[in-house]
Amino acid sequence: MGRGEAMGEPGAITLDKPNKKAFVLWKPTLWDYICKFILSESFAWAVQNAVGVLFTVLFSVVWRMTFTLACVSSALYGAGAQVLSLDRTVGGRLFGGTIFVGCMLSGGVTGGAISSLAWVAHGSSKGLYHYFEEGLESPLLQNLTIVQDFEKEELRTILGQGISFVESTTTQTVARELPEFLDNFNEDIFNALGSLFPRINNAYWALLIVFFAIVSLPFAVARAHQNLKVGILMAIATLFMGSQVVFATLTPVLGIRQYWTQIVSGYIKVALVNCGAMCCTALLFFVKSSHDSVRIQMSQVLKDTGSLLSRIASNVNKQELDHKGGKQFFTEDQNQTVYEVVMDEVKALAEDSVLDEEGKQKDTNKFDEEENVFFVPMPSVHSGFEIRGNCQAIEDSLAICLFETPLPEITSHVGARRADFVDILEGLRTMLSTVCCMERIHMNASQELVSGGDLDPLTTVLAELAAIVLNMSHVLSDMDLWKPCKGEKVSWKPQGKEFWNTMQQKLVKFSDQTIDTINLKVSSKSASSQNDAMLLVLNCYSLIQDIKGCEFQVCKALDISVDAIDESENKPEAESRGLKEKIFSNAYLPSIIIHGLLLSGAAVYGLVIMSCIKLIKGSKLVLSSGKDRLELLRDRHVQFAFKYWLGLSLTIMSIVLILWKEKFSSENQLQNAYDLTYFFFVWQPIYFWITAAICIQFQVEAAAFRAVLRTTMTAIGGTLGWFTMMNGRLANNAVFIGGITALFNGFCALASPIKEFRYSLFLATFTFNAVVVCQYFGCCDVAGETNIYGGKVLSTLLGSVYSILVSWCILPYYTSTRMLDIEHDVLKDGLSLLKQLHEQNEQEVLQAKDEVTPQCKSQLSLKAVTDAVDIPITAVHKELELNIVDKRQFLLLTWTLLPTPKIVPLLKGRLEAMGVFLREAIKLNSTPLWSSERNRNKVNSLLTEIKEDVERALEASEVVVAECKVTMDATSRRTLNNARVNLASKVGALGKARAKLRESFIKWDERHRQDKWSDIELKLLARSQLLIYTLREINVIGLLLSETEATLDRDRW
Repeated sequence: MGRGEAMGEPGAITLDKPNKKAFVLWKPTLWDYICKFILSESFAWAVQNAVGVLFTVLFSVVWRMTFTLACVSSALYGAGAQVLSLDRTVGGRLFGGTIFVGCMLSGGVTGGAISSLAWVAHGSSKGLYHYFEEGLESPLLQNLTIVQDFEKEELRTILGQGISFVESTTTQTVARELPEFLDNFNEDIFNALGSLFPRINNAYWALLIVFFAIVSLPFAVARAHQNLKVGILMAIATLFMGSQVVFATLTPVLGIRQYWTQIVSGYIKVALVNCGAMCCTALLFFVKSSHDSVRIQMSQVLKDTGSLLSRIASNVNKQELDHKGGKQFFTEDQNQTVYEVVMDEVKALAEDSVLDEEGKQKDTNKFDEEENVFFVPMPSVHSGFEIRGNCQAIEDSLAICLFETPLPEITSHVGARRADFVDILEGLRTMLSTVCCMERIHMNASQELVSGGDLDPLTTVLAELAAIVLNMSHVLSDMDLWKPCKGEKVSWKPQGKEFWNTMQQKLVKFSDQTIDTINLKVSSKSASSQNDAMLLVLNCYSLIQDIKGCEFQVCKALDISVDAIDESENKPEAESRGLKEKIFSNAYLPSIIIHGLLLSGAAVYGLVIMSCIKLIKGSKLVLSSGKDRLELLRDRHVQFAFKYWLGLSLTIMSIVLILWKEKFSSENQLQNAYDLTYFFFVWQPIYFWITAAICIQFQVEAAAFRAVLRTTMTAIGGTLGWFTMMNGRLANNAVFIGGITALFNGFCALASPIKEFRYSLFLATFTFNAVVVCQYFGCCDVAGETNIYGGKVLSTLLGSVYSILVSWCILPYYTSTRMLDIEHDVLKDGLSLLKQLHEQNEQEVLQAKDEVTPQCKSQLSLKAVTDAVDIPITAVHKELELNIVDKRQFLLLTWTLLPTPKIVPLLKGRLEAMGVFLREAIKLNSTPLWSSERNRNKVNSLLTEIKEDVERALEASEVVVAECKVTMDATSRRTLNNARVNLASKVGALGKARAKLRESFIKWDERHRQDKWSDIELKLLARSQLLIYTLREINVIGLLLSETEATLDRDRW
């Protein structure tokens, strides 16, 4: 009996005899698929959203629970559940709820204060509602001369209807029912009453516009904040503020008291209802903890890293086997010059980048297809840069942890300290930087090292490190219900200090035996003659330190004893921590403080105050002359603040002018009230405001994406809602309203695990809920008419067109331009760090010769690379994720409108590689490698001999970086072609400078090949190697820009 190929079902095992049916070990049944679906994230999202919207619908269908604007709760629930909550964890849901309440208590109350100030300033405090509220004894009605023409009882009956109307609608939307009530009046009484009521002063409408324009300015400045989360917070606060101003156009009808008790307080109740719905769904149904999510995500990153290290160890081992088998590693064309070799290398890397963007890049980690008889094919593993990119998801989850208190009912890891996991994340990024560098060089390095002896010690070290990383991955993901996931009862224990010392000794012994015997100059021209061998060994030592530090942080986070680890190397001084660090190191205080700031609205008011200070400082610069003013006016955030403020001010002005001049211009005040309320609740200008406030974005693409998607999804959701309410009997059935709303929201939530779908799903549910619940008789008393649907769609369409025009015509800023600006800043800052590293190399050589004193420039830290490269690249990643039109929306208009600039992700990959090389060069400053027996007295003057060539290459790189900016800023095909020609010539000059530098290395290597090397020389040589790699990345970036249309894609409408 033998094992044959699996035929048909997976897992099938057959006998080696003919005509035998396959024996299937396991075949999924229907029940298995059902269980899998119930345990899936899609089902959890569906249940939470269905229950949440049902909770809000109760306040519209249960008479004792209803209030003015209760239907808005159901409409806005989709915004909190799909967009604001970030994800479905407890922390995400709580954030979505608290941000609603906080923004309403800040922005909404501010809008109410603006409206009240405008109303009081115009000199009257009564609305039409108050005159009916006073009844027959009103002085105004006593002067009604037409009373002589009617029977006293008839007039009393008609006016009594008005009093009854007032009393019955104190908990309903008064203005919406007013037109129907006024239709019952006799025409003569209607005209007579209308002429008696005092006319609203025009100053009220003008003050409403002016006050909003003044108050919204600091809100717009805060909205333009560089931090995306701050911008979202201020956008919602501004949205609520403007909504109150739009509703303030009803104040002539309602009066100031009803405006506050029905509209403003109604919005506050809406926010509280949504917050309650978020809390209920998060804590009672399919509870998911953001702290647990962080552990699972970190576990996956560690698992992928361990697999990659294992693959690198296997590749190194295969190089040794190939060498013993007599395989020739390098073939060289002697007719090629060094310059041709250098440029061929650059072109190959550029082509690899393009292939990688198309998903067709060759996996360099795979074994050769030839003579692969004795090897089992290995599964594919993620590259280091892919794993490093996954750390962004961990950072997002850690941000959500700020809003979640680690209580027993919420998380498996009770009392989890977020600060500890932040330290783990930093350790992971440092470790992955080393792994990425090793991944790039390990093939060439192992080919160089194999000529110096046995590679088994190096392979063993890498394999053991991979096993340690995989063990850490397991302990982080092990959170079974009945097993401890922290503390001393955890089965996993860290490696002892002895183990790490042994690992270092193995590596030192290997390096001492190998480095002195190998011929580092493998070839005079090939790309491999760059001394990768010692760089790989140095990376291995750095990796030991990184994994050791990461293990210490894992032990600290899981409350496992770390006595066996030297804490002095990893633990910061407690006394050096400030108050902020002490607060954030506590498990419970951060979430309590942040929720308090959000719920009270203090966060919004604080940002507004800071914006006012910025405005004062900025006004001084504007009034000044010269470079400062020009720089301020060119700042993109300043331009967006102005565009956002102008766009919203014009929106409010348009709405107020239409209601003022067109609907409140008659001498008959009752007719004005009729026209105003009818227009407001049928054509719904509030949706025009909401669309403008949301869709005016920093970039044109972002505005177009949101505007088009908002219009299409509003039409789809509204149409479905209208068809749902066509049956009058069902439309008045509370059970049907709750059931169909919950069913639709749950169905849409099935796709919510895909982050890119959530915005479109929110828009569909938002409009569907608004149409269905607002047409229900017990809520807003609208009896199934099409106006409530058509008004929403038309107002949204007009708001979308307006938003696109504002974003496109007023100081336009394209997403591709923004990302290219960020990437150029990264390129420029990276070159600056490279120059500083070169200066430090020179200083270290002079210090080793005792020619200078140690008082030199402070050493660069890893934080410098994080600030210059990692954080900006993360911003580019978010822009690619959020603002580029997503083809997966399945709506043609949302993805064919604007193309995606392909150059941006290409440059992003090269800049990430440059950041890795810079980080490793800085880490080498503190890498104590090699044994103490090495000769420290003799110092070879490597940098002295190649100093001029390095400086020449740096100058050529600086020219290339400047030309890259010109190419990125080109806005027409002609200027772009000229810029590309100039850039191509500068790229060639940089290639010549790099070729000259390589020739200098070759000559230096020939003269000093037999010399003993000291510690400082080995580090400098490795760091110089990283310098060459960084220059090569700059060369590749220049080549990509000179051969790619980097800027014109964004303008093709």
